[in-house]
Amino acid sequence: MNDTESIWTLTVIGGPIILGAIIAYALIKQRRLRQPEKARQNQAVKNLYDDPDGGTSPAGDARSVEAEVRAPQK
Repeated sequence: MNDTESIWTLTVIGGPIILGAIIAYALIKQRRLRQPEKARQNQAVKNLYDDPDGGTSPAGDARSVEAEVRAPQK
């Protein structure tokens, strides 16, 4: 076996092992939000959608333009 074959063998065998170890480490370190953290996150999202910077809605001005373009219903 020459040097090129040994490098490829190491790559083919070692690559998936290293990738699996990295994925396993990430899954182990991932944690769920605690209840107070989740409540703060939900409140921050609500605040963002209720009062975004610039005074526009997350959908932009599309809602107000659509309301102006629609004909009144009888």
